[in-house]
Amino acid sequence: MKIFLFLLLAAGADAASHLGEDTCPCIGEKSGSGWKRLLCDGTNAPNCVAMVTCAEPWSSSGKCMNATNDALVVRKYPDTYGDSCKTHEEPGSADCYNHTSTPPVPLPKSQAAGWCLEKWCYVDECNCADSNAAWSSWFKPVKIAYSYATCGGDKSKFEAAVGSEKNSLCTRPTSAPTSAPTSAPTAPNGTSAPTSAPTSAPTSAPAATTTTAGSAVADDAQAFSVGVAVLAAATVAHALA
Repeated sequence: MKIFLFLLLAAGADAASHLGEDTCPCIGEKSGSGWKRLLCDGTNAPNCVAMVTCAEPWSSSGKCMNATNDALVVRKYPDTYGDSCKTHEEPGSADCYNHTSTPPVPLPKSQAAGWCLEKWCYVDECNCADSNAAWSSWFKPVKIAYSYATCGGDKSKFEAAVGSEKNSLCTRPTSAPTSAPTSAPTAPNGTSAPTSAPTSAPTSAPAATTTTAGSAVADDAQAFSVGVAVLAAATVAHALA
């Protein structure tokens, strides 16, 4: 039982290592979401990698990745090329393959360049902490980032033999809104809410009314005086009678 558990754990750890480090995972299989923006789908050519029909022995699905680098002797690359951490077949390079054979065959390890035997994989440049990840030159103008470090490989061997493109950087645009809403929200009663605050305060106070408290008092006093005079006149007239 213990042996079985050990083998199970070892198999799980090995499977995980094929996908690279958690901080820089491999891009995965061609059918996965990682390749969706990179493979041609009929709408994104020429900035995409084409999968072409092939009968090469290094492809098990009958499909190959179509490489574009002029330095490659063979342009049809394995359908699993770059998917996970492993030593990938390099049929287009004379450093790794014997092109005097038809079809080309891998060179013996003793004759192959050191970089041909290193493990690496393609990664998402926006999801990789490897500062040495760089752009692949095999599928220009498509930019695909690769990492040796996430697979425990040595990138310096590849750089010494082939060179290296500029280190990969995340350049994909963000999905944040580019502008503010063009209209104001609608109020509950169906009318539009104000789009801005008042531009200025009132320039003058309201005009006063023509009748004030003071004039009202004066009128009352005048009426009282007239009333007193009329009453006095009536009293005198009564006395004379």
